[in-house]
Amino acid sequence: MEIQEMEKYENQLDSLKSMMEKYELDTEDISAYEEEMKDFHVTTPMVGRFSTGKSSLINALLGRKLLSVDTRPETSIPTEITYGPEEKAVLVKKDESGRKILRTREVTWDEVHEGNFRVDEWSVLQLTLHDEFLKTVPSVRIVDMPGFGTNIALHNKAINEYLPESKAYILTFAARSSTMEKDTIDFLKELKFYDMPVYVLVTKSQAVVPEELQQCVDNLKRQLTKGVGMSGVSIYRTNAKGKHIDVEGFKTVLEKLEAQSRELFKKEVTAKERNYAGLLKQYITTAINKADCSVSDLEEEKEKKQKNLEDLKAKLEKERVDFQSRIPSCIQSINSDVRIALENFALEFAELMADNRQETARARVNSIVSEKIKAGLKNTFEPEVVSYLGRIKDAIHIALPDIHLDTGSTSGGAFTALFSAKVVEKGIVSILAMIGLKIPNPIVQILAGLAAIVIGLFGKSNAREEAKAKAVQQFRLEYVPQIADQAAGIVESAIHEQMENIDHAITKEVEAQVQSEQKALDDLIEKVNEEKAQKEAYLAELHEDEEKVDKILAEAEM
Repeated sequence: MEIQEMEKYENQLDSLKSMMEKYELDTEDISAYEEEMKDFHVTTPMVGRFSTGKSSLINALLGRKLLSVDTRPETSIPTEITYGPEEKAVLVKKDESGRKILRTREVTWDEVHEGNFRVDEWSVLQLTLHDEFLKTVPSVRIVDMPGFGTNIALHNKAINEYLPESKAYILTFAARSSTMEKDTIDFLKELKFYDMPVYVLVTKSQAVVPEELQQCVDNLKRQLTKGVGMSGVSIYRTNAKGKHIDVEGFKTVLEKLEAQSRELFKKEVTAKERNYAGLLKQYITTAINKADCSVSDLEEEKEKKQKNLEDLKAKLEKERVDFQSRIPSCIQSINSDVRIALENFALEFAELMADNRQETARARVNSIVSEKIKAGLKNTFEPEVVSYLGRIKDAIHIALPDIHLDTGSTSGGAFTALFSAKVVEKGIVSILAMIGLKIPNPIVQILAGLAAIVIGLFGKSNAREEAKAKAVQQFRLEYVPQIADQAAGIVESAIHEQMENIDHAITKEVEAQVQSEQKALDDLIEKVNEEKAQKEAYLAELHEDEEKVDKILAEAEM
C-alpha cells in the first residue's frame, strides 16, 4: 500500500474520529481499527504436496537458503513471510480459534533453517524480511504451508485457519507429477466453493524436457477444468535449483496480488468508514431535525425511541428463539446425509484398510464428512439464515423507521453489510472453519480404535473377503453412527456460536444507532436548558436593574 494512499485513509478516519469526539460519541472501535488497519496484508497460502519444492522456490525468490527443505510432517508449521525494514523471526502459539495469541518466542536464523518446530507446540513461524523484491510487494503475506496430503490436521490448517483471512491461494505441482490426487481435487473444490482465486506454479521445470513440461501444464489445465470446474487458472513454470533458476512466474503472481491489494484495502476501509460515518450522520441528522423542538417534545421523543428499542429487542428475541427451533432439523438432515455417505463408503474403507492404507482411509472419511456438512449447510441452513435476517431487517424497519437499511443509504450504512448475501456467505465460511478445526480429532480417535480391530481381522487366518465383510459391517453398525453424531454435535455448536456472533453484531449496531440518536436528543435538551437558564438569568438581571431604575426615578420625583 502506497504511503500517500494509507495517509489518505488515515486522515479520513482521523477526521471522523475528531467529529465523533467533538460530539462526545464513542470512538473506541474506530481507534482499534486504526491500529488494525496498519497491519493489512493480502494473505496468500502456498499449498502443495511434500517435495514439490515450495520452500526451495521461496528460498530462490529470496536469494538465500532461509527455509528448511527437509522438514518432516511432525515438525512442520506454517511460515508467514512479509516485508519489513528490520528482520526478525518469531514463533507464535495461538488458541484453537486461531485468533488469540497465547505465547511467542523469537528464534535465530539457524533455527529457522533447521525448521525443527513441533506442530503440537507452535502454530506459526512469522518472518519479517528486509528483501529487495519483497519491498516491491509489501502488502503481500506469503504463507508456506506444510506439505499437503500427509495429515488431516495439516489440510485443515490450510483450509480452515487461513481461509477466513486469505485473499488467494498458490498451488504448487512438480513437473514430473502433475496428476492431481483426489484429496487435492477435493481441496480445490472447497476453494472454488468459496470463490477463492487460485494460481498454479509448476516447480522443478528443468527436471523434464520442454515437451514433458508442456504436457504437464496441459494436464493440469484439463484437470482444473474438468475435475474441479475451474477454468482460466493462471499456470506459471518455475525452477528453484540447478543452473537455470527461474522464479519470474512466482514474482508475477505476487505482483498481481500486490496490484489487487489497493482495491482490497479500499473495500475494507470504506466499509468501516461507512459504519462510523453512518453513526455520526444519525447523530447530526437527529440534532438538525429536532433543533426547534421544546424540552417536553424532546423528552417525549426520547421515551418513544426507548420504547421502540425495547419492543424491537423483544421482537428480535422472539425471532431468535424461532430460528433456534429450526436448527435441530438442519442438524438432523446433515447427520442423515453424513451417515448415508459413510455407509456407502464402507466397502471402500474396508479395502483401504486391507491394503494397509489407514491414513488414506482417514483422509477420505474426513473429506466425506466435510463435503456433506458443507452441502447440508448450503442447502438446509443457509435458506433459514437468509429468511431469518430478512425478518430481522423488516422488524427493525417497523420499530425504528429512522434507521435506514437500504443499500447505498448514507444514514445507517453500517447495517447494509449485515443484510447482504455476503453476511450469509461469511457466516457459512466461519462455521465451516470452526467445524473443520474441531472434527478431525474425533474422527482420528474413532478410526484409530477401528483400525486396530480391522487390522486384527485381516491379520488372522480369515479369508480376505470374509474379513472385509466383517470390517464393512462393523464400520456401518458401530463407527458410522459415532462419527455422524460427533460431527452433528460439532456442527450444532458451531452454528449456535456463529449465530450468536451475528445476533450480537446486529444488536450492537441497532443500539449504537439508537444511542447516537438519543445522544443528539440529550445534547439538544441540555442546549435548550442552557439557553433557558441564560434567558432567565438575563431576565432576572433586567428585573433587578428595573428596580434600581424605578427607585432612582421615584427619588427624582420627590
